[in-house]
Amino acid sequence: RNQIQDICLIIMAALKKIVHSFLLYFLLFTSLYYVASGKKKPNGNENDADKWKKKDIRDYTDADLERLYEQWELLQLTKKGRTLMMFATVSGNPDEKETETITSLWQSSLFNANYEIQRYIVGSNRVLLMLKDGSKAWEIKNFLVQQDRCEVVTIEGKDYYGKGSPLYKDPVDNDTTKKPKKKTEKTKSGMKVEL
Repeated sequence: RNQIQDICLIIMAALKKIVHSFLLYFLLFTSLYYVASGKKKPNGNENDADKWKKKDIRDYTDADLERLYEQWELLQLTKKGRTLMMFATVSGNPDEKETETITSLWQSSLFNANYEIQRYIVGSNRVLLMLKDGSKAWEIKNFLVQQDRCEVVTIEGKDYYGKGSPLYKDPVDNDTTKKPKKKTEKTKSGMKVEL
């Protein structure tokens, strides 16, 4: 019995050393990981890689736009091949039959553009659109917000306002692209002269 007890004590001491060394190495490697990863310092200094996110979009450089495009592609890749649900609201005060008619037109237009969606009416003015390929959701959203009777499209809790909403902002509407009118003046002979 003494030999068995001695062997058990030796094994327990060895296991205790192994566990202590494992914990020591674990703490060492986790602390090295956090130091090497360059997390934000508690004094509030921002990492240079995060500063571009807070810039005004008019101040973006080509590198910032490239980074934004890469994030956009990554977002689309995470949704690729996955089922995604989005909601669309029809503007005005339509009944279910009118909502059915309008949204069936949207669905057939999307089907003609090779977007396969399933449509379910969930309210008098609201429809659930189910996509088999979630990476196409933002392309479909871009189509829907351009429709005159689309008030809002909701994807993953984020609202995108359509033409039927008073909150809609046309992304193509630029006053800087309009040419100013030239002033003309009639002379005594009746000819118009540009000023």
